[in-house]
Amino acid sequence: MIQNELNQTINLISQIEEKQSPDITQALWHAAIMSYARYFTDAKGRGSRLGKETINLLAKNLKSFHAFVMQLRNEYVAHAGNNSQEITITAIVLTPGSIEKKIQGVYYFSIDTIGSGYEHYVSMKNLCSELINLVGVKKEKAERNLLEIYQSKCIDDLYENAIN
Repeated sequence: MIQNELNQTINLISQIEEKQSPDITQALWHAAIMSYARYFTDAKGRGSRLGKETINLLAKNLKSFHAFVMQLRNEYVAHAGNNSQEITITAIVLTPGSIEKKIQGVYYFSIDTIGSGYEHYVSMKNLCSELINLVGVKKEKAERNLLEIYQSKCIDDLYENAIN
């Protein structure tokens, strides 16, 4: 499941790289962040997780990028809060000159300072690829252990308790 989710993240990033409109790019980037972060958060009912022990196996630059993605997820994509990921500015426009001073209008600007960017796409793909490899190693070990456990049991008992 974890490998599938990480592959989905890579697929979302690949779709962004196909030069989407800014709104679609932002939606895909946010979906990629959420897809990536699923196995690092405390969600009830999710049996599979990746913890600090897995992150500690990553190269330093990938650990840093993981922390960046999780911060982006926690403080901007999944939850609103005070963050450095977006800037909002309200500006008033005054009538030029000094004869009749008045306010002409109010404008609101919202600027995403961390949205998506090529360097983030490359880092996200590298991070997911490395985690897919690490999860694959864990998966193989778990499968070997499980197979050893069941091979030590009586085959007739296994067949008797199997669900048809």
